[in-house]
Amino acid sequence: FKAHYPVEYMAAALNARLDNTDKTISSINECFRLDIPIRLPDINRSSELFALDQDDAGRPGLRVGLAAVKGVGESAVRPLVEERRKNGAYKSLDDFCRRAGGPGVNRRTLESMIKAGAFDSLGPRGAMLSALDQIVATAQREAQSRSSGQSSLFGNDLGASVQEAPGIILAGNDASPEEKAGWERELLGVALSHNPLMSLSNAAAGSGNAIVALDRLSEEMQGQSVTVLGIISTVTERARRDGQRFYIVALDLLGGQLEVIIWPESLQRTEDVWHPARTVRVAGKVRMRGDQVELVCDEAEEYAPDRPSTLSATPAPSPRGNGNGNGAAKAKTGGNGNGNGHSNGNGNGNGRAAAKSNGNGNGNAAAKTNGNGNGGGNGNANGNSNGHAGGNGASAPAPPSAARLLQLVVTETDDPHHDAMLLREVIGVILEYPGRDRVNLDIRSPGRRVLLDMPVVSTGYCELLNRRLEELLGADTVTVSHEMPLGV
Repeated sequence: FKAHYPVEYMAAALNARLDNTDKTISSINECFRLDIPIRLPDINRSSELFALDQDDAGRPGLRVGLAAVKGVGESAVRPLVEERRKNGAYKSLDDFCRRAGGPGVNRRTLESMIKAGAFDSLGPRGAMLSALDQIVATAQREAQSRSSGQSSLFGNDLGASVQEAPGIILAGNDASPEEKAGWERELLGVALSHNPLMSLSNAAAGSGNAIVALDRLSEEMQGQSVTVLGIISTVTERARRDGQRFYIVALDLLGGQLEVIIWPESLQRTEDVWHPARTVRVAGKVRMRGDQVELVCDEAEEYAPDRPSTLSATPAPSPRGNGNGNGAAKAKTGGNGNGNGHSNGNGNGNGRAAAKSNGNGNGNAAAKTNGNGNGGGNGNANGNSNGHAGGNGASAPAPPSAARLLQLVVTETDDPHHDAMLLREVIGVILEYPGRDRVNLDIRSPGRRVLLDMPVVSTGYCELLNRRLEELLGADTVTVSHEMPLGV
């Protein structure tokens, strides 16, 4: 891991999730928040998978692997990487075609890699796409020549007439930054070469609790007030039955678009804000429509990094906050006892009680009892709900369930490649056991110890997981502790 533990960890997390686009995007967004640069795939620098990459100034970052490009398989790019490692970088498209043609290098693979930026070091994307048919034909012809034992079309054994044959001509225009960004979003999940949203990730730290990544909004935040920071993509005007206008705005965030609804009352105050390509800060309430997250706008303003926000302060978004009760889990009691709410609140009664509620105050709590008595809950709205049932039960109060902390001892070796592969394997095993238990790494090397939190990975601890991890890391390398439940 050397000096770049967070970078190595994020590489392992990304590689363990290559088959899940949403989780890959979530991990890339986490890299942005950690200020870890993510660099485009490069035929002359990328491995098959995400890997540590240093820029010319020695700053560590992550290079997107060639197999991380959508539609490009690991088996197709492995020979390309092996050839480069054995015989050096590809000097031109002609050189690439001469050395790397093979069954895996088909038109679809080459087109996807060009669009994703993997050949930017060899020519402009737009011009290469215009010459794609010539590139594919040349690569296939070279592969056939090698397999039949003939000399290369670019070699020096076929006479002067062949030596003077022109190479691949890149005469077309380059693609626009917006076109490149669109291809990258399609093939990588996020735009990297032209993405003003990445600079907003750092700006959000100075913008109160502003959210810039779509994956930080979830159905558990329904009704919560949040502030988001993004770039307006489209503005659509609609009218209600009474003729009043309202807007539906597509707001670009890291990882996707958020639909923002601006009802007439808010539109009167904010109409001057809504212009495509403008960076805006929007405060509103989270709303779910089916499985889609939306934001209903209360206030909005154009974002300016040198100007403080005029929006009302909103609390830090959290899917589980503290209200008039304890816990983030449903609790059940077998007799006289307390039940903890699904979000914030409490329930009590005789029998088997399960209370759901949100926040402070009375309201919207559903209680069920399996004995003589009542169950009640406190919530974030007005109202009460009680349930009754017959029967008696033994009383045994159950403590609120809490997430556990899984700490893994990882010993650093002198082989960085081995360490990176071990970390990838460990994370892969952890992800096979879904749950809400947190994971920390205790990384040990001679004279040094580093504790590393793993924010984008959680698991569900069990004895089988413990046994598999110790098979990888050694005996007594896994410890489990109980964290305090939320609100306690």
